Amino acid sequence: MKKQSIMKVLGGVALVTALHAPAAGARSIEFDRYEARIVDVELHPAHGDSPEAVGGFVQVDYGRGTVSLTVFQGDHCPSGRACRALVVAPLRFELPIVGTGEDTCGTTVIIARKDQRPADGVLAEIRIRDHRTRRCRDLPPFATEIQYTTVTPGWEAPATRSISRFGAEKLVPTLSRW
Repeated sequence: MKKQSIMKVLGGVALVTALHAPAAGARSIEFDRYEARIVDVELHPAHGDSPEAVGGFVQVDYGRGTVSLTVFQGDHCPSGRACRALVVAPLRFELPIVGTGEDTCGTTVIIARKDQRPADGVLAEIRIRDHRTRRCRDLPPFATEIQYTTVTPGWEAPATRSISRFGAEKLVPTLSRW
């Protein structure tokens, strides 16, 4: 029993040493997936079933080449009324990344888009402004700003543009996929 405990301790020390000690030719771990918690929501009525959106997550997955936006909807019950308890499914939008760039202040801009208007669908776009590398002195309202835009095809009625805006915490590397 004592020998096993000593081996566990030595194994743990070796693992910690291996993770922290620089080795010749060693590379740091590079993440291809980042996520941030949404803390501010301005959800356009065309984008959700519930008028109450209560947060969510945004994930940028460079490995898969996608951006995922998940928005948690609350159950709206008018004050003074008896309402049934419902669990409203979250909204989830996933689009392919079509471009990344940097603005004049050093903010990283990620654009994900899918145009299904030729097949009676909509044009959907998620635009992320990641301020982690920002060089300008002005202070943006959130570490990460997200805009979700849809444009209808305009076949039977004039094309309409709907825009939802979200403020999020800083994008951080993650290993999870949700």
